[in-house]
Amino acid sequence: ITFFWEGQTSQEQTGAATVKDFLRERNVVVGARDFVDPAVDVPITDGMIVTYRAAVPVTIQTAAGGVGVESSADSVASLLQEEGIALGDNDEVSPALTEPVPVNGTVRIVRVVAWQRTLHKPIRQNVVRRNDFQLAPGKTRVIRAGSAGMREEVVRFEQRDGGRIDATVISSHVVRKPRARIVAEGIDEYEALAHFESDSAIRSLLMADHAMQMVATAYT
Repeated sequence: ITFFWEGQTSQEQTGAATVKDFLRERNVVVGARDFVDPAVDVPITDGMIVTYRAAVPVTIQTAAGGVGVESSADSVASLLQEEGIALGDNDEVSPALTEPVPVNGTVRIVRVVAWQRTLHKPIRQNVVRRNDFQLAPGKTRVIRAGSAGMREEVVRFEQRDGGRIDATVISSHVVRKPRARIVAEGIDEYEALAHFESDSAIRSLLMADHAMQMVATAYT
């Protein structure tokens, strides 16, 4: 027969009557949670394949605490199925489901709840101020009210083991551009001239390679 045991494969000859007798010949005592295929009471036949896996201790750790079990499962996925532990679509398991059960180790499960929302956020409009000599100084007049814009964001929310909720923006685009609010402000000629001179000086400084800003006094 072919014998699979402790990760090894060997060809064996035996006169045992049953699988249980065959294992006893090799000093294998089958425990309650050990895996044997075929069952121990199946008669031995020529060319049979016998598989035996001893149960090993392992801890299943969740946010609620750890539980120690003994299992002969051939993978982490089989272990969780054996223990009746269902996983959500976003839950995380370490080691991976396809990995073997860690002997005297820990299988960690992180419960992850995730969802998406489409959010609409306003984009603040700019205010453009224009000098108006027709208005009295200090008075204002709204030329155009303008309007706020709108941005659409797709946001993924995620909560791990009932902890804080993290948000990640997946996509973002402008649905409606903002229109500036235009306000006319009353101003007298002297104040307008001062503004003009100040703006001209600043523009000159930005254009020049080397410049100084100063007050000059002239007699003619």
